[in-house]
Amino acid sequence: MTRCERFDQCVAFFEQQAKKLPATTHFMESTYCLTGNHHCARFVFFMSRGEDDIPLDLFPCQHVRGEILSRG
Repeated sequence: MTRCERFDQCVAFFEQQAKKLPATTHFMESTYCLTGNHHCARFVFFMSRGEDDIPLDLFPCQHVRGEILSRG
């Protein structure tokens, strides 16, 4: 498996969430970071904005929220 090329930019997110939700964090990493980042809201946000200011509290599964934030 290949890790998403943007993983290093999401490390702070995963470190913060791992403290609160370790099993969920592991699931998200294996689902969104190792199998296909095109489904990741954080990656989609980055691709649409072209910026590294991805909200720290944006979960990979929050597609609708990511789309709304990326427009603003």
